[in-house]
Amino acid sequence: AWSLEATAAELLSILNLPKREPMPSFHLTVTQQKDKQYHLRAACSLNGETSTTMDISSLQTLIPHACKALEETQVLPPSLEELPKMLHNLLLPPRIAVHLGVARERAQQRRQRRRWGLPLLLDLSAAEELVEWPWELMCDEYNFLGMEPHVPLVRVLDAPHADGDRHLSRPLSLLIVSSEPKGLEGLNVKSEVTKLKKALRWMGRYHYQYDWVQSGSWERVQAALIEKRPNAVHFIGHGSVNPVNGMGELIFCDSDGYPDPISARELGLLFKDHGIELLFLNACSSAQVVGNQPGAAVAVSLLKQGIPNVLAMQYAIEDEAAVLLTETFYKELSFDKSFAEALARARMALYAKWRDKLTWATPVLYIS
Repeated sequence: AWSLEATAAELLSILNLPKREPMPSFHLTVTQQKDKQYHLRAACSLNGETSTTMDISSLQTLIPHACKALEETQVLPPSLEELPKMLHNLLLPPRIAVHLGVARERAQQRRQRRRWGLPLLLDLSAAEELVEWPWELMCDEYNFLGMEPHVPLVRVLDAPHADGDRHLSRPLSLLIVSSEPKGLEGLNVKSEVTKLKKALRWMGRYHYQYDWVQSGSWERVQAALIEKRPNAVHFIGHGSVNPVNGMGELIFCDSDGYPDPISARELGLLFKDHGIELLFLNACSSAQVVGNQPGAAVAVSLLKQGIPNVLAMQYAIEDEAAVLLTETFYKELSFDKSFAEALARARMALYAKWRDKLTWATPVLYIS
């Protein structure tokens, strides 16, 4: 059917616009030196590098309470209301903050057609204890960095020269995988898929295609990956952390429709070597770290096994929020926003809907 929005998107897509140059990135690398002492190194092509140290002792005992509150209620108790500013001051002390400010000013001066950005790439590969900390909550005097579209916070794994300005290749071939095993809480899958498809229309009819695997089992997903050769996968379902070994899991369906937990390590076997550019895991706890084992989290494990960009959930996420996140994220991608900027704007949509909660801090983007 003819669609005004789709036709407008097609006209925009065929304009002979200049080739987009990648934006610079601001790399912030944290390395453990002693028990509670860490080295901070900030580097950017616009203004070189600088470094300093940080001591986590003032916050170390607060983080477990904060993570528990975010998981259970998505609200920080009064005793932790200052945590966002404390995180900001810890990771961006004066020397680093000034360096970031200079880089940001120079990035603005280089803007192209109103477009500018300076992704903040946080590399905690050599500071595993800090991976579970909710850095997305960082807030200066005015703004949460997690909702800053021009300086979006992205987590990096073992990639000192990573480019934070990453976009989906066109045409998009998206594989949607939904898993609703018997006996588990139902999800509003139909609504999420409907809004996802509507968001994709902004790309224009010749710039995307999608396939949907329902009641996702290992065999069905594997067959679809081989047959459809998608460059992005969107998973809708449940996630969990194995209470015995702390390994993250996604809950697939077995041949009879009952829960079939697939570990983070096994998921790597399933998804790697298929040319997937983006894996969006809209499942609770799909980026959750337990017991200082970041490699056991589904998102981190998939990154280590070759998936270059993984968007996942640090905590539980309500169904309505998951749908809004999906709708906004893919609509922003349709307008050629980077993964990082699209997520920042999706977080803004979550904040607008639930201003009394920290739901917006649940999704996290990892790149390698």
